[in-house]
Amino acid sequence: MEIPQHSSDIIEVIQRLSHEIDGIGIQIVDIAENVAEVSGKVAEQANMLDEFRDRMNALSLSNQNIKSVVQVTLQATDKAVAETETSQKRLAQSVVNIQGLVSQVAEGRTLLDGFQKALDEVSKVVRTIDNIAKQTNLLALNASIIASKAGDAGKGFAVVAAEVKSLAQETTQSTERIEDSVAALRSQADLLRNQTETSAQCAQGVGSDAEAIGGVIETIGQMIREVGSEAARITGEADEINNHCDQLGGIIQSASQGVHASSNHLEGASANLKKLLSAGERLIAITINSPVATSNTPFVHQCLSIAQQINTIFASGAKEGAFQEKDFFLQDYASIPDSDPAQFATPYLSFTDQAIQPILDEALKFHENVVFCCILDRKGYLPTHNSKYSHSQGKDPVWNNANCRNRRFFNDRVGLAAANNTEPFLVQTYRRDMGGGKKVLMMDVSAPIMINGRHWGAVRLAFKPT
Repeated sequence: MEIPQHSSDIIEVIQRLSHEIDGIGIQIVDIAENVAEVSGKVAEQANMLDEFRDRMNALSLSNQNIKSVVQVTLQATDKAVAETETSQKRLAQSVVNIQGLVSQVAEGRTLLDGFQKALDEVSKVVRTIDNIAKQTNLLALNASIIASKAGDAGKGFAVVAAEVKSLAQETTQSTERIEDSVAALRSQADLLRNQTETSAQCAQGVGSDAEAIGGVIETIGQMIREVGSEAARITGEADEINNHCDQLGGIIQSASQGVHASSNHLEGASANLKKLLSAGERLIAITINSPVATSNTPFVHQCLSIAQQINTIFASGAKEGAFQEKDFFLQDYASIPDSDPAQFATPYLSFTDQAIQPILDEALKFHENVVFCCILDRKGYLPTHNSKYSHSQGKDPVWNNANCRNRRFFNDRVGLAAANNTEPFLVQTYRRDMGGGKKVLMMDVSAPIMINGRHWGAVRLAFKPT
């Protein structure tokens, strides 16, 4: 297309328009990135609010469960208090009964003491009677002797003496039997007294134990009453927590709805900005396709030249059998162990590193604003990069992200758009993630790479806006 000689003003306008379009594209990228970042954060906040709301609901449910358990505890403590009070009353009555038993045993022991004393008196009387019987027997014996000496005159007296002697002997025998009985009664009384002593001691011990148990039951009852009091207080606190949860849940629900609405608006704004960004990029392409050179035109031409060189190398390599064409289209990616960020190997890496990397490194010399030049397939896999970005990985993922960019996937919007574009070239603007939160504003020109007429991917030339 020829430009009339008098149209220098038009050329200047187109150049200024191109410059302004570049500026607008850059500003849109900034705004789109910021909106996308804010949208992402708002979405995260919405999710956090949803999770917080769910946790609040779970807390409220747990609180209800606690309240239910406490109410059961209250019922149990009330029943336990009633049982302990009943047990205390029964135990107190038992203590009274035991104390009465101890008194009765003591009275029985006193009676036994009196009985033993009476037996002692009986023994004394028996011994006295026995002495009298012995003396009577002796007198009867003397009377019999005297009566025998008196002859017939003493016969009647002898009969009386014999009777007295017989009575004395019977008395002695009776006193002996009485003495045996008294001894047996005394033995039984002693045994009964010992048993009474033991019973009295046991009764006293039982009474002491019962009083101690009564004290323990009283303590237990007091503790149960305290538990009941605490349970009642917990119920009150649980009700208050429920009230706060309900209020806070309502606030969170309102906030969540508002944040979700804001997120939706931001997503809509982000989508519109992406459309505006695409429109701006199309305008840049239109200005580049015009017969008027713009600040971006040299970079586009350079990218097209690099793509032509690479396509020629691929055609020659395929013809000479330097690689298996199918390897480029199998999309067989083998994970490289212990790589961070993750790197992957393909069968054709040796060919692209040897044949393509020198061309990519030479592209960095084209202009001081050129940042990188690389190739990637339609999946966004980048097998070979500039030498300066193809270092071996170290232990620092942030450093790796900035300096080890080969063998990786860059399947973001810009990467996939470049890799799948079939137009002669594509111009895009974006922020390049360099790791560690650092991003650099870039303009990206890409052109398709073909292998024997099949679209494999693209070459990308990225530069800082002039």
